[in-house]
Amino acid sequence: MLVPAEIILQAILEERSDIPISAIHPYSGFKADLHPLRPGDELRRSALQRRRRVDLGPQLGEIYLHSPEDLILYKLWYYSLGQQMEHLRDITAIVLTLGDELEVDYIREWATRKGLTTLWEEMLARIQSKMR
Repeated sequence: MLVPAEIILQAILEERSDIPISAIHPYSGFKADLHPLRPGDELRRSALQRRRRVDLGPQLGEIYLHSPEDLILYKLWYYSLGQQMEHLRDITAIVLTLGDELEVDYIREWATRKGLTTLWEEMLARIQSKMR
């Protein structure tokens, strides 16, 4: 089912919230959340510059994904807003999977800028305690 253009336009123009435009591929079930780039949103601008191209094979082709660091930052932010445990599980999985490959200084810098430092440090402490 296609979303009518006026609904997509309304979501793009709505500046009071960060509600994504969701798209689901009908055959694979892959879901993409599309977030408009708003003026002054430096984190999203940075995330867009750091995106990574991934090839999902012949049916879907190449797409861009957030870097793991930006995904962690958005999940921290969304957790701070709604306290949904899925975000903490996702962050934990990313950190445990990538470990030293993560650009922790980048995460720390943006966590500070977004007021998420305490949450990020608590997350790291919990994850590190699981690794011991």
